[in-house]
Amino acid sequence: MLNENYETTDGLDHSQVKQSNVVMKEWFSPESGAEGAEKAAASTTDYIRTRVREGSISRQILEPRKITNDEIQPSLSDDDPRYIGEIEADTPGGIVMPIGQRPTAWYFHGQRYEARFSRLATPRQMKDTAQLLTYKQDLRQVLSDANLKDLLYIEDTRFLRGVNTLLSWNGTTSTMASGVTLPSTGVIQWDQINDDVNPSSVTDSLTIMNRSNFGLDNATAVVNLNFAKQFMKWGRDEFGGNLAEEVKKNGFTEREFMGVRWIVTIKNWLVPDGVVFYFGPQKFIGESLVLEDATMHVRKDASMIEFWSYMMVAQVIVNSAAVARCDFLQAGWGSGALGS
Repeated sequence: MLNENYETTDGLDHSQVKQSNVVMKEWFSPESGAEGAEKAAASTTDYIRTRVREGSISRQILEPRKITNDEIQPSLSDDDPRYIGEIEADTPGGIVMPIGQRPTAWYFHGQRYEARFSRLATPRQMKDTAQLLTYKQDLRQVLSDANLKDLLYIEDTRFLRGVNTLLSWNGTTSTMASGVTLPSTGVIQWDQINDDVNPSSVTDSLTIMNRSNFGLDNATAVVNLNFAKQFMKWGRDEFGGNLAEEVKKNGFTEREFMGVRWIVTIKNWLVPDGVVFYFGPQKFIGESLVLEDATMHVRKDASMIEFWSYMMVAQVIVNSAAVARCDFLQAGWGSGALGS
């Protein structure tokens, strides 16, 4: 469900949602209660599913934080809502000085970042209420769940595209390729390893984030399902214990391994084969802000109903030192590219 938040134009009282699309038809009629959708009814699942829809990747990296209207700031250039956050103030470091002298002065100041909000939405979905009577499945439940996953997919796409853009920024433009020395850190944080997935190569990839002098280490890794299956080739010696047996039996799923939390996604069009994204602790990366929770808007016009889902969010990566990417080039994999 879309966080059980529904918005209607009927202004009707609450009613009990029953287990059929007959009631879905009644739900959109003036005689029934549209707000009854806040309590989803149990319904038949006697239908064939065509695709797997996954939850959010980015929200496992940056836990969303709900903000209020009072925290919104205006802009001098347009009317879009913004949030202004603050960055840890830096220091000039210590020095050795002669006894009896005063140190030189250093005027300190803080830094800020701006997070701009975007409204993510699904297309309007329309149906004649009479045609709802021909379905056994609860279309409202099916579509609302799918709509939420579609919104999260857009959010993940924007987030990972932003990571790739940041890691390939040469000071003028983004090359969307590895091997770029970042002006902000002075090191390469999107690199390649001409090897397959083995203990030595994975260990080497874990050192990419440590190249800068910011002192950050990997907290989370994101790989796709095909990458995770490469761990099934490892034996007891590679894993260093009974984990080899568990992975052989159950596959490599989300777990703590090599000091890092590994997230496995089916979205190989966003996380290509042979690619691992590394992220530092959340408090060193940035923010994920929610101004409007996912909401379903419902409208009825005579015998036609239409509804769509939307939310307003902002994600910002403030610290480029807290992200890294490694491409493993062997085992038949290319470096990959972010899907559209």
